[in-house]
Amino acid sequence: MSVAIAQTNGGDNLWRRFVIAAPYLWLLVFFLVPFGFVLKISFSDPIIARPPFTPLFDFSADAAHPFRATLDNYRFLLEDDLYRISYLKSLRILPRAGEIPGRRSARRSRR
Repeated sequence: MSVAIAQTNGGDNLWRRFVIAAPYLWLLVFFLVPFGFVLKISFSDPIIARPPFTPLFDFSADAAHPFRATLDNYRFLLEDDLYRISYLKSLRILPRAGEIPGRRSARRSRR
């Protein structure tokens, strides 16, 4: 009788692991995988073609290096004034981001 209980207990543990793992697999497939695609595109060169970016790996015979990542997109973000000014303005707004419109904050009412 104790053997039958031990066998059902092992099956229950397997089922519990599956139930716990299912949401994590869901997050992995539908949340993290798209971020991987965006990360891959961010390291590629833009071109006028379909798809509009170069492949990250090139295994053709004439390729000297199969890995063709570039940091030009990130360099552009750091060099362009539009992105720098927008980032600094968003940091200026950050301390008031949690305030509710129409309510006076404790900081303002002390003045």
